[in-house]
Amino acid sequence: MNRTLWTVSASSQYSVNVPPRVLDGSSSTYWSTTNTLLPANIDLNMGTVRTVKGFNLTPPSTSSYRFMTMEVLSSQDGNSWNQEGTFNLATNTSTVRTLKFVTPVTAQYFRFNVTRGSGTTYTGIAEINGVE
Repeated sequence: MNRTLWTVSASSQYSVNVPPRVLDGSSSTYWSTTNTLLPANIDLNMGTVRTVKGFNLTPPSTSSYRFMTMEVLSSQDGNSWNQEGTFNLATNTSTVRTLKFVTPVTAQYFRFNVTRGSGTTYTGIAEINGVE
């Protein structure tokens, strides 16, 4: 999916691990949170309304920063959110994770709300890509 218009913001960020790193095309860089209690989220603005079947998310290379349970929400306006699903991952790996919706979702904004991480209270995402 073309990410040209995409922008991101997050509930927190740690040092140089800023939200735009999830859109830089590199799995070796990532967004991570500060050392705060979960949940922590990153919000994606696709720049226009799109219909997506799900997302491919690349976990960070640092094993203690990986997401294990995540809620995905959608919004038309970035203010009012609809829950699209909760995804539980059984293993702590750097393998790309595909999160598929039961039915395609049409929205401009998506929130990835991490509720459980793999180790420390830090968490993050290396890359976000949409599935049309």
